[in-house]
Amino acid sequence: MPDLQKIQENVKKLLQKYPQFASLKHRKELIWIYYKEFEGLKFGITKEMWFYRLTNSETISRAIRKCQEENPELRASEEEEKGRYEQAGEYAKFYQKNTEKLKAQLKKQKKKIEQQIALL
Repeated sequence: MPDLQKIQENVKKLLQKYPQFASLKHRKELIWIYYKEFEGLKFGITKEMWFYRLTNSETISRAIRKCQEENPELRASEEEEKGRYEQAGEYAKFYQKNTEKLKAQLKKQKKKIEQQIALL
């Protein structure tokens, strides 16, 4: 079982050293740095390392959230977080637009198939 207090202390050190990774959009980079600096990861990750040696990434993510809750100065700026939400909104619009196109294409294909079946 990992020592959660130690993980939180390590996360706090990282957030102080790398404030540019405080935003949620940089969570994966911060977890990667955690692995490199505190768990000695140098190259690729083997299956055995992932399952048995490395701290679970969700545990590190929870530690990041807890650390930022207890230390507001280690959070991302409001401007950066606002940009993240705007980016997510743009993605949602793009996804919805493309989903509608895909539905229309599928409807046309279904109609063609039904017509072909009717000919049989």
